[in-house]
Amino acid sequence: RPDLTLVDPRTMVEDWDSMSGAARTAWYEQARQDGDLEGYVIPRALHRSLPGRPPRRHLLFTGRDPRNPLAGVVELASGEPFADYCKERFYAPLGMKDSCHHEDVADNDRMSVVVKERDRGGWRVVWRPHGKPTLPFVRGSGGMISTASDYEKFARLFLRGGERGGRQLLSRARVADATEDQIPHIEPQRYGFGWRVTDFGWSHTGSDGTYVWCSPARDLVGMVLTQTQTTPALTEARQSFRQAVHAAVAPVRKRSR
Repeated sequence: RPDLTLVDPRTMVEDWDSMSGAARTAWYEQARQDGDLEGYVIPRALHRSLPGRPPRRHLLFTGRDPRNPLAGVVELASGEPFADYCKERFYAPLGMKDSCHHEDVADNDRMSVVVKERDRGGWRVVWRPHGKPTLPFVRGSGGMISTASDYEKFARLFLRGGERGGRQLLSRARVADATEDQIPHIEPQRYGFGWRVTDFGWSHTGSDGTYVWCSPARDLVGMVLTQTQTTPALTEARQSFRQAVHAAVAPVRKRSR
């Protein structure tokens, strides 16, 4: 592809491998503001097969989270910014009117503080509404801002086999990929694409304490939304809550044909 040049930051920054995540983020944002970089992040192995008209240069992602280069693949394949693609392809058809991907475009008056447990006990605030965004750009590895009702609509899409209102928003094959174990050789963890596979269905946790699960047997979406980074006590509490919900909700009986 003559219109696509990959940029490896390790060739541009001598001590890249020893830099912290925050330092890499600061470098990336400054380079983008200076016009040295355009577009998003993509893996080297995929760039030759992508359709569309990508920007001239892209940052080669060297971090640990593969969801960021996958977001870059979405941008290149669709020709749209990742957040716009999600809104048009999923959020708008699902009626998710209060979901976005960055603090700058969110309704901060409806957001809460984010707290983190101190090493010696107690809590400290690490983010406040109308404060500086956690990261200066949209990413695929996190940062979604939503509500309980919006999140339920997205999670239920997977219980419905990817269909909503007679429209197939996500193919059944991709739903199966997302909700079935893709790493059977790694025990005891079981993960699909984006979901943790469990004995009751599948679940997902966010870095700031959000937790959602789907129980196909009960046709149920449940969630615990907190704004604190996960702790052992929080993990135990939400598991106890899920077990109590399951004890109160009987499995759905399938109709006989």
